[in-house]
Parts: sequence; structure tokens; C-alpha cells
Amino acid sequence: MYDYLGPAINASGAVMTPPHDALRRLFDWFLTPGAARVPRSAPVVPGVNVRMDPGLGPLDAREIALGVSRRLGTRGSAKIDGIYRRYLNFYATRRDMTTGKVTGPQGTTYDLALVTNASQPATRTYKGLLAQATYRPSARLQLYGSYTLAWTEGNVDGEDAAVGPTMVLMGDYPEYRDPAWNAPRGPLATDQRHKLRVWGTWALPAPRQAGSVVLGLVQRVETGLAWSAVGNINPRAYVVNPGYVTPPTSVQYFFSPRGDYRTDTVSATDLSCNWTHAIPGTRKGQAFVRAVLVNAFNRAAAIRVNKTVLTRNDSSAYQAFNPFTDAPVQGVHYGFGSDFGQPISPFDYQAPREFSISFGVRY
Repeated sequence: MYDYLGPAINASGAVMTPPHDALRRLFDWFLTPGAARVPRSAPVVPGVNVRMDPGLGPLDAREIALGVSRRLGTRGSAKIDGIYRRYLNFYATRRDMTTGKVTGPQGTTYDLALVTNASQPATRTYKGLLAQATYRPSARLQLYGSYTLAWTEGNVDGEDAAVGPTMVLMGDYPEYRDPAWNAPRGPLATDQRHKLRVWGTWALPAPRQAGSVVLGLVQRVETGLAWSAVGNINPRAYVVNPGYVTPPTSVQYFFSPRGDYRTDTVSATDLSCNWTHAIPGTRKGQAFVRAVLVNAFNRAAAIRVNKTVLTRNDSSAYQAFNPFTDAPVQGVHYGFGSDFGQPISPFDYQAPREFSISFGVRY
């Protein structure tokens, strides 16, 4: 991507140049020897301007866990675990004045980027308290429960549910970033404060020849995940270029504290009924029918939302600002998209009510 710096085309807007003539003028300028072509962003040419650091190591995590358990007479048990986990050696892109420059096969000069391991100040920690209990009031009734209280905090997510490990960019043109607004510390995308599960099964009294009928109930409650208002800004005009070929024109800016927003709390009630009957003449053969109703009350919590934040990079309706000295003003320097904070797809909601029935034979 390049900024067009050639002769003005359609500057007045009074008489519009036909598209084919405009494109011809653009490429006449672009292909002129010695034209002042300024790349808007650095292209990625694997093996040329992006290389692996010879010292690249694997991702790492250090964990401390402490637990205690106790039997509740002869009918149940309870357990509590505490976990502290610290993540290390994130994969990162480092491109600074020490990595230097490289010339490609066509004679083009690039800033050299190294894929390496991020060090401080890249941080991610998990702290959790997990409580579990089981109890059997009678031979036919069993009760279970689990509760998790957790914090996932830091300034890098380090991984994505869809693609796995992600790159840390704090060391990519570091002069054009400030951790205070580019990578602030706070609740991360996987931070979920509370998670509760309560479930039970009850075997109905029935004559043996009628088979076995077991009813089940599961109640789930999960508080929402953290998210932030993040947009892209162009810091080039506010940094004295120390010697890069293509300084960045787009870096992320947190317009809210990290993790300042939350998706909806998700709750659902699931019901099940299982019937089994021994098959005469077999040692362990069983016929079965299983009916399941998921999300019985058809709750519709939003589990994903639109996070569009508009800046000068996206629209001329907003003014540029110096991220190192200015506090951006909503409506002047940035704005939220029309669907900001709202689900925009049916898949942005928790799974709707669903009924299924299955039957067969086990042997």
C-alpha cells in the first residue's frame, strides 16, 4: 500500500476524470523511475523481511496449585482448589533500530522483523478458586455442584480461541507505541469472573420389568467476558522517525480501560430423561431412549458484540490527535460504530432452546 503523491486528480470535483484515465495517470506516476513512492505499511515477505529468531523458544506457563478435600460423611465430598498461573515466552514480532534493515531480491529495502519471544512488560496471569461438591441424599437422588471464581489479567491476550497463539506487538516499532494506551493492563478477553454449575439426577421408582427411568437437571450460570473499546490510529506525524523505512500508520489505541465492558451473563436450564431396559436373553444388552431439552427457558444472552471504534484512520469525520500528549474526545477524535456493543448476528447469542431424542441398543 502506498500514498499517492503524484499530480492532483479530480481535485476540484467540477469535471470528473473518467476512471480509466485516472488509473492511467496513477500508474504513470507510480511506474516513473525515481518517483517518490512512500509505502503506507511494510509488506510481509517471509524469509526476507520477516525471519525467525534463532533463540526462539516454546510458549511457557508456570503454575502453582493448592487443594483441600473432605468427605461429607458417607454420602458426599467437597473439594476446593486454588490456582495461580503465569504465562511466559509469548510469541512476538520485534522490529526496532537494533534489528536493522534488509534488501530484497528486487533491491527493495525493508525494516527487518524478527519472530521472537516477548519479555517484560508482556504479562498474563490467571488466578482461580474452584469449589466442587457431591452429595447423595438417597439411593435414587444424586446432587453435584461446582463454582469457579477467577481473574485473567495482563496486557497481552497471547492466544485466540480460533487460531491459537497470537503475536505480541509491543516491540514492533516501539517508538510509535506507548503501553499506557497501546497495551494497558487489565482484565483480558478470556476473563470470566464467575461460573456456576449445579446438577442432579433422580431415578424414578418403577418396577424392574418396566426398566429404569432417570431424570436429570443442569443449571448453568456464567458471567460475561471482558472486552474493550479499541481503535486504530496513525502515530507517524507525532514521532521523529529514528531511521525506519516504513514506520507504522496503524496501531491499536485503547479508548477505554482494558476490560471495561462485559458481555451478558449467560444462564440456562437443561433437562433430560433417560429410559433403559435390559434385553432378555443377553448378558448386558440394553435398549435405551434419551430425551434432552437444552436451554429450556430459551434464554438469549449476547455472548459476542460489535466492537467497532472509528477514528481518523476510518473516516475524515474525525480529527487526528497526538496519542502521546492528547486525551482523545469522543465525537471529535473517535466514535463508536452504529452497532457498537450490540450483537449483530444470530450466532452472537447463546444457543437457543433445542430438543433432541435418541434411541438405540447397547451391548
